Amino acid sequence: MEENIGCRISRLRKAQDIGVYQLAEQARVSAQTVYRWEHGNVANIKESILERLAPILGVTKYLSLIHISEPTRLGMIS
Repeated sequence: MEENIGCRISRLRKAQDIGVYQLAEQARVSAQTVYRWEHGNVANIKESILERLAPILGVTKYLSLIHISEPTRLGMIS
């Protein structure tokens, strides 16, 4: 089974030893938003937020964060 975006954010955050509040501050979102993402409510994550999250979570490109190889498919999650 493929890992969903919320689980991936949680796993990468923990691997970087970053707390929810710290990730929220660095990504310029609320801690409640991070909690929602990590619990599967990821339908409205904007591309600009994914671009901010990637380096914080140690991912070189935000497309790696969501496992999409071509940007044209981003409309499905933005």
